[in-house]
Amino acid sequence: MRVGIVGVLVVALAGVAAPFAAQNEAPATLTAAAPEATVALDRAREAAAGLGRDLLARLSAELAAGGPVSATRVCAEVAPALAAAHSRDGLTVYRVSARPRNPAGRPDPWEAAELERLAAQLRAGEMPAEVSAVVTTEDGPVLRYLKPLRIVTPCLRCHGDPATFSPELTAALAERYPADEGVGYREGDLRGAISVTVPLTAATAP
Repeated sequence: MRVGIVGVLVVALAGVAAPFAAQNEAPATLTAAAPEATVALDRAREAAAGLGRDLLARLSAELAAGGPVSATRVCAEVAPALAAAHSRDGLTVYRVSARPRNPAGRPDPWEAAELERLAAQLRAGEMPAEVSAVVTTEDGPVLRYLKPLRIVTPCLRCHGDPATFSPELTAALAERYPADEGVGYREGDLRGAISVTVPLTAATAP
């Protein structure tokens, strides 16, 4: 049974924290800052894929070893460390959600607007695989990138109807996430996204 859960999680994550302060950002096209934006987009995709891959590996191991209660430790303790490990050379990567389980995962204004747009596109059956834009900030132009994350069946064991949770899981979530908003989802819903920011001045950094 757990092998099947891990297999579905591969689909969920393979399709793939201190949030960046998005103030006075002016959208631009990627071509406006080429070739730096092209390099930055490649770096953003690589970082999002790397975080998704590493998080999948840890979640798979915890689910196989101890089920959903054990997996809550990964999201609470391991995921932030993995995000920090993939944030380097000016690039930052982390997960965000309009309904965060951890308040640190609340989106900034740009992310919130794009998540709302993605949710509307999903309802219309036309959600893109990724979102990217060059924006201007007080510190210069940056590339913003989102890789959407959707709910699949195994996610519902921790993010579905709380009435279906075991007492042990309910207690673990209450202890780790007293301000939890990440419940009540259905299969196929937009859970959030992996967010990446790359300063264009650092886009070509080795």
